[in-house]
Order: sequence, then structure tokens, then C-alpha cells
Amino acid sequence: IRPTTTDRYGRTVARGECQGRDANLEQVRAGMAWAYTKYLTDPEIMRAEEAARAVGAGLWSDRVRVAPWDWRRR
Repeated sequence: IRPTTTDRYGRTVARGECQGRDANLEQVRAGMAWAYTKYLTDPEIMRAEEAARAVGAGLWSDRVRVAPWDWRRR
């Protein structure tokens, strides 16, 4: 885990690596995570989300999606 900053609640925002691969990027690429743009500094993450959306990968295959931040607000 490589901390990059903290959010407004004092939580660590970080990049994770597993077996030499960027875990954050791989999750977004597979459609298993949303790119949270507020703390996003790597444009490759956004490109990965756009590509996952385009092919309907993972969560993007569901017609009704709820962003995690919206789900928590409910």
C-alpha cells in the first residue's frame, strides 16, 4: 500500500500493489470498482473506467448501477 493523501475524514487514500500489479487499476479495468475522481491523480484509472464502461465489464453490465457514495448516503 502506497499512501497518497488523506480524505476529509482523515482516512488514508492509497494505491495498492499485488504481485507487481496496480490493484486499483486492475479493479477498475475489470469493472469491479468505480474511479473516484475527487482524489484521482492517475489519468490511466479514468481511461480504464471508460474502457470498462464501453465493453460492459463487471458492474457496468448492470443497467441499474448505484455509485458507492450514493449507496452510502441512502
